Amino acid sequence: METPHDIVASTEAEQFSWLIEGLIPKPVVIGMFGEAGIGKSTLLLNMAVSVALGRSFAGKLPTRKGVGVYINTENTKQVLRDKLTALLDENEMQAIG
Repeated sequence: METPHDIVASTEAEQFSWLIEGLIPKPVVIGMFGEAGIGKSTLLLNMAVSVALGRSFAGKLPTRKGVGVYINTENTKQVLRDKLTALLDENEMQAIG
C-alpha cells in the first residue's frame, strides 16, 4: 500500500505542499477507521491541534498552520471535549517550556 509520501514522491507534474511534513500533503481529506479504543480520535485530534496552532506534530514533524474539519461519529460530545481539552493543555505546556 502506498503512503501519501510515496504518492507525492512519484508525482513529478504537480507540486505539493505539506500540511504535516512527510505525512499529509495539502489539500487532502483523511478518513480513518478501525477497532474502537485504539486511538483514532486521539491521533486525528492531535494532528488537527498541531495544524491549527502551527506547531510540530508529535514534537517532530513540522506543520503548516491551517484550518481543519473533524467529523466525529464515535465519541460523545463530553469525551470529545475531554480529549480536546487535554491536547490543548499539553500544547500550552510545551509552549511554556
